[in-house]
This record gives sequence, C-alpha cells and structure tokens, in this order.
Amino acid sequence: MDNYEDSCPIISKEVSLSGSVLITTTLLNQPVLESSTYVVKPVDSSLHSRYVFFIKVSAKGGSIGFFGPYILDVGCTEFSFIHIDDESLSTSGTHKWVGDDPNSVYTFLPPKSDKNYCIVKTSIVVELDGSTPHSKLSNCAV
Repeated sequence: MDNYEDSCPIISKEVSLSGSVLITTTLLNQPVLESSTYVVKPVDSSLHSRYVFFIKVSAKGGSIGFFGPYILDVGCTEFSFIHIDDESLSTSGTHKWVGDDPNSVYTFLPPKSDKNYCIVKTSIVVELDGSTPHSKLSNCAV
C-alpha cells in the first residue's frame, strides 16, 4: 500500500522581487489565470518601465519554490526598442573653408524608433567620450 498523496496542489502564486524570500511590490499585480496561462501585469500600464521579478509558488503541505527571474518591459524603455538612424542621415560630413557661410554645415536628423509607438522626444549630440561637443575659437586663424 502506498503512503503518499497523488498530487501536491499549488495553493498560491505570488510576485516577489527576490528569488529566495518573498519581497512584495506595489508596482505589479499578482498572477491571474487568463486562458490557461498565468499573467502578471503592472498596476499602472502607462509607466514606461522594466520590471524584474520572481514568482513564489506555495503548495499544499508547505513546499515552496521560486521561479524566474522574469522580465517585463512596458512601453518604451531603453531595453524594449532600438534607435535607428534616419535613412536620410549623412555621416560623410561637410568640408568648409575659412570664410565660408557657416549655415547649413550639417543637418542632423534625429534617430527613429523601431516601434512606431515609441517616439523620440529629444536628441543630444555627444562626442565618443560622452562629452557635449563645443567650438574652439581660440585655435582659429584671425
């Protein structure tokens, strides 16, 4: 005669910020069963954020397990879309001589997003070292 239960039913699923101890969050809703799949959704879906979380599963008899990490990107974050150059952007530069008209030296076209709902709002030109470009007038011929 066997002395074991045929099943060990799951009694709860909880969102946790840790994979070893339950740390709750107010930013994510608890898992909800939708069409045979458990789904975790953010409390505020208008925030553009990345959420990293675990699921703590508790079973009858006291057994627990942590699963994850899971990553949920909502909206337009640095992880959820790619900036791409405008197809009209010229990277060859423009040569000017001293005394030439300084207008229309270079037309900067801001990058585009690979997702039509992620609109680029601002662009800042930076040097390769991360600094902002500037003019050096002290080395110019008079």
